[in-house]
Amino acid sequence: MMTAAWIVLLIPLVALVGIWGFCILRLLTEHRRCLFPAGVTAIVLALVLFGGELLLGCAGMTWLQAMRLALSVLLWGTGLLAGGLTVYYANRAAEGKNTARLLCAAAGLCLIVVILYGTFLGGLWLVRCPEQVGTWKGHSVVQVKKDSWYVLYEYHSPFARGVESLGWSEGDMLDP
Repeated sequence: MMTAAWIVLLIPLVALVGIWGFCILRLLTEHRRCLFPAGVTAIVLALVLFGGELLLGCAGMTWLQAMRLALSVLLWGTGLLAGGLTVYYANRAAEGKNTARLLCAAAGLCLIVVILYGTFLGGLWLVRCPEQVGTWKGHSVVQVKKDSWYVLYEYHSPFARGVESLGWSEGDMLDP
């Protein structure tokens, strides 16, 4: 479920993607060589990260913490590159000096908001309890330490684990 905090981030992000699309449509081919692949890569990574989370949720699973972190770091880097290139090329895509300045300022403001607010929200989203893969009663499980408790989840792959708890205890539950 999308909270108000994520919706506030979505507004400048959609505006920045719109300016990126405008730049792609207006710029000559030689100027799009960097801008197009960076933006498409960021969009694909976002679809994999968030769309994958939704699809996994429908199957009763979620990303393992390491996979979520790897995808998020890749998305952050490519998104920063695509956003920076959008700000740079926005000046060339617009007609008229004032329009170019306005478009460049809007893209820059959106990028700053997305970087600062997105990094903060993303950091909160990524802060999870430590996970450890092991065996318990002959089954592959993921053990998550939450405060002083250990919770077990079903292990599905190197990328995903179950969301339903198999059990919990105050001590380590994995087989030695």
